[in-house]
Amino acid sequence: MNIVDIRTVILLSAITYILCTLFIVQLWRQNRERFGGMHLWVVHFVLQTVALVLIALRGAIPDWLSIIVSNTLAIMGAVFLYAGLERFFGKKGAQIQNYILLALCAAAFAYWTFVRPDLPLRTLIVSVGILIIVTQCLWLLWCRIDPALRQLTSSAGVAFGGYFAVSIIRIIQYFSTLHEERKDFFSPGTFQGMMLLSYMMLLILLTYGLVLMVNRRLIMEIANQEKKFLKAFNSAPYAITITRVSDGTIVDVNKTFMALTGYDREEVIGKRTLNLQLWENVKDRDSVFETLSKSGKVADREFRFRKKFGEAATGLFSAEIIHINGEEHLLSSIWDITGRKLIEESLKESEQRYRELSIIDNLTNLYNSRHFYNQLKVEIDRSNRYKQPLSLLLLDIDNFKFFNDTYGHVEGDQVISRLGQVMKGSLRDIDSGYRYGGEEFTVMLPVTTKEAGTIIAERIRKEFKKEVFYPVTGQDQDVHMTVSIGIAQYKEQEDIKSFVSRADEFMYQAKRKGRDRVCCEP
Repeated sequence: MNIVDIRTVILLSAITYILCTLFIVQLWRQNRERFGGMHLWVVHFVLQTVALVLIALRGAIPDWLSIIVSNTLAIMGAVFLYAGLERFFGKKGAQIQNYILLALCAAAFAYWTFVRPDLPLRTLIVSVGILIIVTQCLWLLWCRIDPALRQLTSSAGVAFGGYFAVSIIRIIQYFSTLHEERKDFFSPGTFQGMMLLSYMMLLILLTYGLVLMVNRRLIMEIANQEKKFLKAFNSAPYAITITRVSDGTIVDVNKTFMALTGYDREEVIGKRTLNLQLWENVKDRDSVFETLSKSGKVADREFRFRKKFGEAATGLFSAEIIHINGEEHLLSSIWDITGRKLIEESLKESEQRYRELSIIDNLTNLYNSRHFYNQLKVEIDRSNRYKQPLSLLLLDIDNFKFFNDTYGHVEGDQVISRLGQVMKGSLRDIDSGYRYGGEEFTVMLPVTTKEAGTIIAERIRKEFKKEVFYPVTGQDQDVHMTVSIGIAQYKEQEDIKSFVSRADEFMYQAKRKGRDRVCCEP
């Protein structure tokens, strides 16, 4: 007795396939910018749906459409699904073996449709094709992807395991059963009906598994981003606070904030900045919020702040409005420049009285080498204490001796002076430039990695190369000069001599490589 009507099963399957396809399309639209390969999942579901519709129309459309094209599309969809899974997990591989499989299956469908019609054998071919591709999918999910991602694939793996089992059962059934002449796909058959129902249920399970896999990966990525944020938040060299805009309540602070202000975390969380009297001048806070209301952010504004026991500190204040759970918050950072301000004030007071003994080089208006070593010691101590990066540039004018010997010392001094101007115009407020000696210069870059230092070095190199010199009076012959630059980033507890020597070595490396370039340690 036949209890499964094939046409009814195919109708239900078609409805299920369409709904699952729409679901996967929506999943792809929501996550296409985040994960790769999902568009190929959509292709799989579309092809499977089209294949089923073509099968349902068997008898009403030509056999080459309802048999050859439909079965080929079913296997092709599985190939696209496998390729999409590879890209989703970043394990993209060659698909040539599957293209060959697809071509062989299409040829076999044509042969056993028009040359030697054999419905059971075509069913066997479909089962074998699906089995080969599903096996690759299982190998990808269980063996090829990174172990940390395998926890995402359990549900999808169960679905593929089901496809594997159904394909094996259909293959066994073919070789263990006597086949009667059967030309009508819709003729009664409990076994084939049950197989079609199984495929329908597996499609639902696969859809659920893919959705669950995407959601789990989203959760994993969010957790990883939170870890990265917390690490950056707590290890940042700046004092960082997150406060609620509506009432100024402090939501979070980092370790540098506590080190700078002297407060414990429990003493500030839930308190208002005004109650803690962190601002030395309340009008400064009002000025910040006025700027924030206009542009949404504040960058590198110098303000005075008060520590826990009333001690004043000077900081460069930056802030930006962010949204947390739909509510406006202020992400603020303060870089403590109290020590630097004290040095600057001291320099201003003594600059006029001590100008041939001063720290300024008269020709370039940069700091001289004496001050370089004093300041380098200060910055190294700061780097070791706060675990901040520190980078050093060492510059040398290319072919300067030839220029000096050819055009004279006066013109040579012009070149040196002009490089000093270029350096001053290319540096940030926190950086400092020095004439190291002769045609050699150095630049100190606090709180800067070698990668960020390379950008500044390239700016100096390009700007100086644009400078035009006319060393011969009365002639329009113009001369361009270049500079070679070496970069080194400070290593914790490294001595000054070793640090400077590394920058010097990279500068000479730039010379050896042809000059007019920047060289940095890998």
